[in-house]
Amino acid sequence: MNTYKLDYEKGGVNISRRHNFGEKEYTNEYIIKTDRRAELNENSVERLKQLKYRIVPHSETFLVNKIRRSMSIDNIDYTSILLVRLEDEIAVRAKMFLDTLSQVYINYSKRSDSLINAKTLFHIGNQIDTLKVRLDTIETELEIYRKDSTILNLDKESDKFFEEWVRYDSERRKYQLQLQSINNLEKYMKNTKDHNLIPPSFYVLERDDFLEQSLQELYTKQIQKNRSEFDIKFQHAGMQQLDSTISTMKKDILLYIEDTRVAITQKIKEVTKQTSQYADLMKRVPRRQRDMLSIERENQVNEKLYLFLLEKQANTEIARAGITPQMKVIERSRSIGKVGPDKERIYYIFILAGLVLAGVITFVKYIYFDNIERIQDLKDLTSLPVLGGIPNYKEIEDQQLVIHSKPKSQIAEAFRNLRTNLTYLNPDKEAKVVLVSSVHPGEGKTFLSSNLASILAKSDKRVLLIDLDLHKPKIQTTLNLSNDHGVSSYLIGKMGIEELTTSLPEMDLDVILSGPIPPNPSELILNEKLMKLIAYGREHYDMVIVDTPPIGLISDAMVFLNQVDVGVFVMHTSMAKRQGVEFLEEIVRKSGVPGYGLVLNNIKTKRWRTYGGGYGMRYGYGYGYGYGYGYGYGQGYIDDED
Repeated sequence: MNTYKLDYEKGGVNISRRHNFGEKEYTNEYIIKTDRRAELNENSVERLKQLKYRIVPHSETFLVNKIRRSMSIDNIDYTSILLVRLEDEIAVRAKMFLDTLSQVYINYSKRSDSLINAKTLFHIGNQIDTLKVRLDTIETELEIYRKDSTILNLDKESDKFFEEWVRYDSERRKYQLQLQSINNLEKYMKNTKDHNLIPPSFYVLERDDFLEQSLQELYTKQIQKNRSEFDIKFQHAGMQQLDSTISTMKKDILLYIEDTRVAITQKIKEVTKQTSQYADLMKRVPRRQRDMLSIERENQVNEKLYLFLLEKQANTEIARAGITPQMKVIERSRSIGKVGPDKERIYYIFILAGLVLAGVITFVKYIYFDNIERIQDLKDLTSLPVLGGIPNYKEIEDQQLVIHSKPKSQIAEAFRNLRTNLTYLNPDKEAKVVLVSSVHPGEGKTFLSSNLASILAKSDKRVLLIDLDLHKPKIQTTLNLSNDHGVSSYLIGKMGIEELTTSLPEMDLDVILSGPIPPNPSELILNEKLMKLIAYGREHYDMVIVDTPPIGLISDAMVFLNQVDVGVFVMHTSMAKRQGVEFLEEIVRKSGVPGYGLVLNNIKTKRWRTYGGGYGMRYGYGYGYGYGYGYGYGQGYIDDED
């Protein structure tokens, strides 16, 4: 049984066709290939006959849109690897499509390089054909001239004049060829539309690395733009920036071509002058001999240029064989199993699972939830001093400096309480330098630093706020200042300490911002100038508040933790756990900081009432913060920029 019959109805007409197993069959209505499986036998045939199939034809546009909706492309973090996924009812079809797509994409990138190589060969071939005709003409003239004239050998002086004349004239021809190529390149760039920009060959000349690199970068940007036009609208900021970059690169190349033209023209004038001098010297040679030398000289010049072009043509042909795609398939597509069960069933299952899960989560959270949400919970977990708590505050997006926006609010009172408790941390030594940090990003250390500095400034003290978070500074945003200069400028020697300070008279506060973000912030913190900056703050101010990166992710704060008087560590209720407290205890033990204390941030209203006697204000603080390296003990976070 190697055949099967297919009966179907189309337009009210019953049609029956017989096909062979394992062969691709073509009809006006469909293309089909059916493979016979081992379980197909006489017993199963009767059961299979009862099955009814409904085939719906779709247009090409519908199928393309369907594939686009089902396909996703992700860039694996910190790599140049693309992960392409496609969901389809038929796993074999999805695999075939992805394999074909990757092969077509690879061939497209290779075809672009091949097209540049082909244009180079075409340009060289045209010049070789022109030189062949010229060499044939010169050889014919030379043969005729030898028959009609008797030529004596030139003396040594004539040979010297001739050699110099040939050398300078050869240089002149080469410079003229360069000038012509430069002009052609300029004309091509001005008259060719961006999306067709494939630069003509100029490799036949003396290599100009700058021009070659610039054209290659311009071509790369144009290819990137052409590819992006399929997925990004023209008004997109990325597309406009790409257009601006291409325009700027074209202007720079055209300006460089103009300067090169001037230089080559000057060289042609100088070489022409030398050629004329030696031509005048050769006028002493008899006319026939001079004519003979002129023909031989022209023949030699063209032969050298011809050999030069042949060499370039061979090198370009060899380079063609070495053209490889710019990307490759790391892993071929494979099926990961069924991902799309019945939707209605999913709805009911998820509704039921959601209800059950909600009940389980509620129970587990009530019995086992280990987040620290109360001051008393924090005190019970650690022997470290607890300075106080900051209530939840929902208006943080509008105004972070609550000390000035709502000076009589409960959250402002919480900061006053924090100011009071801070004075008792280190009774043996005046607390002048206070370091503020946290275990995780987004726990509110910058918010606490800014408001703590503000509340201290209101107590008739000279206060200096320093932003030492050189990775992702935030104080300039909180205070609405420009971060053009700051600590990073001082550490690299561009500015002095006195130039760093920004005074805020309305707040009685001086601020030193982080400055431009350096490429090596953690190494820059090790600069000895940092200690001088801290010493300057001690000498000229009553209090110095230092905002640092999260100590649980980046070790910057550890560098000078023993140089400060007090270390204040902020813990956010959504992230505060036992592991974080244990980590801070270890930090305090190793660092030897004289004074230290914990602050619990984002205490919810119902929790706050049990601690503060009915505080009703709400405060919610958190912002996107991300670092690519550092210390972590299992608490994850998401970098979500504002």
